[in-house]
Amino acid sequence: VEWNMQALRSTRHGLPIALYSRGFLTAAAYRLAQKQMPKMSETEKVALGCGTVGFDRDIFTGSPSLKHLLDTYSAKLTTEEKAFLDNETDALCKLLDDHQVCNNKDFTPEAWDYMRDRGFFGMKI
Repeated sequence: VEWNMQALRSTRHGLPIALYSRGFLTAAAYRLAQKQMPKMSETEKVALGCGTVGFDRDIFTGSPSLKHLLDTYSAKLTTEEKAFLDNETDALCKLLDDHQVCNNKDFTPEAWDYMRDRGFFGMKI
């Protein structure tokens, strides 16, 4: 008990040493974890910076506002997006046969190749 009291009395500016050591341990653990983490690519940095939490935050906090959604986000397609829907998406629909897709539960290899080649699975950054 005597040494515990001595440790508590050993203070700097009136605070117990334990408060200082916690910061030291936390900083050391952070530096160790930082060295273990893989380096982030430039694409990953850009992708993380592109995200928003605006309306998602509203939904998950239980207070979504349709007015806020309409005021904040534009529901209009860009010229490039409209062209993609009018051309690539329309051409893909012509490649597909609903009956065949429903029965096979899969697209044809040609449809998969078309979607891969035309950027249907890509995220533009």
